[in-house]
Formats: sequence, C-alpha cells, structure tokens
Amino acid sequence: MKMHNNQYKLVNNHGNVLFIVLIAVALLAALSYAVTSSNSGGNIDRERSEIQAAEIIQFTNIIARTVDRIHMINRCDYTEISFENPTVSGYVNPNAPADKSCHIFDPNGGELTWKKPPIGVNDNSDYEFTSRAHIPKLGKSCSSSGETDCSELTLLLFNLTLDACNGLNLGFSYNFSLPPENNGTITSEKFTGSYSMNDTISAGGVLDGKITGCFREQGGARRYIFYYVLAVR
Repeated sequence: MKMHNNQYKLVNNHGNVLFIVLIAVALLAALSYAVTSSNSGGNIDRERSEIQAAEIIQFTNIIARTVDRIHMINRCDYTEISFENPTVSGYVNPNAPADKSCHIFDPNGGELTWKKPPIGVNDNSDYEFTSRAHIPKLGKSCSSSGETDCSELTLLLFNLTLDACNGLNLGFSYNFSLPPENNGTITSEKFTGSYSMNDTISAGGVLDGKITGCFREQGGARRYIFYYVLAVR
C-alpha cells in the first residue's frame, strides 16, 4: 500500500511537470506569434518598397536604353531629344526634328508610353527629365556653375519616402545605412534642349562616378531624391 502511494505521488508530480511544460510551450508559441505579428507589417512594407524600387529601376533602364537607341540609330543629337508627352506639360523641345524621330514618347521616336511612379513612393510627383545636374568623375569636369559641357541628361524623382530611397539604393547594392546627404538643393527644371550645370550630385564623394542613386538634400526641404543619368555626354 505504501508503494502504491509513492507511485501515485510520482505520477502526480510528473503530471504537474508536464502541465507546466505545456503551459511554457503555449506561452512561447504565443510570444513567437506576437513577435511575428508585430514584425510582419515592417516586412510587408520593406518588401513593397523593394518591389516598387525594382519597378522604378526597370522603367529608368528602359528610358536610358531608348535615349541611347534614338541617339545611335535615329542620329538624334542630345540637344534634339524630346520628352514631350500628352500627360505632363513643359517638355516641348524646339530643337527636336518635326518628324518626332527624337521624341521618346512618340511612335515615330522611342515608342514609349509615359508612366507614373508607383503609388506611395513619393508625394505623387512625376518623373522629371533635366539637364542641370553634374556628377563628378562622370563625363566632363566642371569648374563653375553654368557650364554647358559638363551637365548630363538626367532623370530625377523628387520627394521620395525614406523606405523608397533605401530600397532604390539597395537595388543598386549601395550598402548605405541611410541615404547619403548631398550639399545644397537640387534644381527642378524640365529639359527643353539646352544644357547648363546648376547642381552637383556628389554626397561628399559617395556618389562620384555613380550613374544612379538616391540621396537627401542638406538644404531646403531636405528631400529624398533619386537620380539616373540617361546619357553621359
């Protein structure tokens, strides 16, 4: 009878231990679920930013290849290229041939269709094509503002979110913990056929020689800005 009581206590103790273990497992499972749930929003946001960055990169690559194609095949001078389109005004280039063979967004030229950036990457600003930016160690060097030979034909995208800017840099394998800061502000001026260097994109040398990247202005509104050099003259 005494042995039976000991056996009962042993079984009872094992039952208590098993019960505690089950509770611990349940708590760990609940904690794991809570952590996963709290992080899932960030993961989704990061994945969305990477997908949107890939879409932007794909579109800018297509634009760059089209500029190169009509320059080589249609014999378009870089002053003749036109970004005139039926969606965004201000791109009429008086130097462009009348047959529109140098129009990026026309069936007779580049045959492309105007496209807006992905929703949510910025304040809904459109892509902008300009000829006022100079990137050191890329193309001809500049000694002062206003020079016409050292600015490049460049695509800009203003007012990006931090996530979008980081996603774009990641897409080009730039391992910046944060987007680099560029001295001063960047001019918003649509390309209509002429070139003049107003802005330098360098970010303290980090972006020197780089055909593309995303940075933050040190001055003005401190915007996050993506740039892509479409043609190095």
